[in-house]
Amino acid sequence: MYPVANPTALVAPSVPGAAAPPGLEDETVRQAIASLPAQDAAACLARQFAARLLRSWNISGDAEDSALLIVSELATNAALHGRSDMTIRLAYATGALRITVADHGKPQMPPMPTALNWEADEHGRGLFIVSALATHLEVFDTAQGWYVDATLDVGA
Repeated sequence: MYPVANPTALVAPSVPGAAAPPGLEDETVRQAIASLPAQDAAACLARQFAARLLRSWNISGDAEDSALLIVSELATNAALHGRSDMTIRLAYATGALRITVADHGKPQMPPMPTALNWEADEHGRGLFIVSALATHLEVFDTAQGWYVDATLDVGA
């Protein structure tokens, strides 16, 4: 089990001036990566990891709330459906935050809902919520597993 109280032990340090991920072409990029097990506690760890980074990058208010919800939803999906380790990457460049969660398993991922049915079930809304918050969302099925990439406008 990974230590819940200290998720930064899993964090690669920010890399100012690193090459920007596609869509975040900017001279100053900060990024960090955490590897977590695909277990129930992973969503909590992912949220703690993201919260510390967002504070250190001075991202707060609605942008912080939205980013933490996106991280939580994507990490929960990876823990529920990935059945293996997951990697969480946050990359910040002026005005944009890219959140990427990759799971390293290959189970079948349920399709993204096209409409929200609040009466149906408590599950199946994660990607719908993420797509409502993010300015851009992509889901990839790769040979190594699923990879979800969400971009959030966080202001300048």
